[in-house]
Amino acid sequence: MISARTLDALPVSGPVADEWAALDAAGLCEPNTSLYWARALLTGHVLPEDKPFAWLLTDGGHSIAIVPAVIRRERVAGVMHVLVIRLVADLSTAHSDLLRASDANDVVPELLVALRRLPWPWDVLRIGNLLECNPIANQLRSFLPVSGFNYRVRREHASYYLDLPATYDRFLASRSSKFRNHLRRKTRQLEAMGCLEVRRAGRDLDVMQAYRDLLTVEELSWKRTHGTAITSIPRQREFYRLLCTGAAQCGRLHLQVLYLDGRPIAFDLGITTADRYSYLKTSFDESLRLASPATVLRARLVESLIEEGFRFLDFPAEPYEWEEQWSSGVRWHSSFLVYNRTLGGQAYRALTKIRGQKRPGPDPDRVRHVDPRA
Repeated sequence: MISARTLDALPVSGPVADEWAALDAAGLCEPNTSLYWARALLTGHVLPEDKPFAWLLTDGGHSIAIVPAVIRRERVAGVMHVLVIRLVADLSTAHSDLLRASDANDVVPELLVALRRLPWPWDVLRIGNLLECNPIANQLRSFLPVSGFNYRVRREHASYYLDLPATYDRFLASRSSKFRNHLRRKTRQLEAMGCLEVRRAGRDLDVMQAYRDLLTVEELSWKRTHGTAITSIPRQREFYRLLCTGAAQCGRLHLQVLYLDGRPIAFDLGITTADRYSYLKTSFDESLRLASPATVLRARLVESLIEEGFRFLDFPAEPYEWEEQWSSGVRWHSSFLVYNRTLGGQAYRALTKIRGQKRPGPDPDRVRHVDPRA
């Protein structure tokens, strides 16, 4: 029988942390539910004024799900404050998820019971970026109508994915002739400039050296002038440092750097889980834009993933226009808002209802691309 209890902190060390790591090792859930990801987020994404906690779900004494979260006071519409419960997995731009065992069916009903018993005040539970194909999304749709809570479900943006074929030649054959010609042309252009080499962190490159080279590329990219480079935001710099080291310790880090005559000019950062690669970050030296180093390295990435037996490349949760030419299709997200019967919860419910009437959901036949420079 499944039961849930509330922990008065994020269990990033101790026995529960060991259970957390064991659940993550099964590779069922999104990378941002992992212990190392949560530890990295504590460096700046979990704020001092937040109330961190976690739900621990057990079945017969065995841990089957761990759901870390924070209660955060947020200003809404410039006129009111509400206490929002946000999953730790939602504190970064990635697919949302709940960490659970492979046989943990119907964890949502007990989670909703635990939500009602939460010992701290709250107004709304917000779960965003949940893939519509995720079993947790299906459970929320099934059990929220009978939970007694007021709630709202909204379709959100899409994200691209790529089904990796058995061979790299098949991948190229699935692309347009324009794509293949562009790739050949840019590869030759870069090769004419000097010695090209791809190195991977943890294999032929020290992890911390790879991270320093990643930061070098970020400094040389267009992101620096827009203030969005990892190097421009101290908390992001520390978050990705801890994320890379933590993922490397778990054997999940996949960081490739492209070098031209020994200097880093592009990188691809991802996390591997079972036969899936989850794309996190990419960038390139802006001075080489016309030679498309990011495109050349991404082709090498796809080729290496296929050679290593990976079958799925998952692009970030926000869709960028350049991803479309590499993809097999899109998957859509949903957001879920669960309102408490507090004054703040009901006021927020009324506000989101008005906003929803003014702003209908995305057209299911149209992908609205995110501008990375915005």
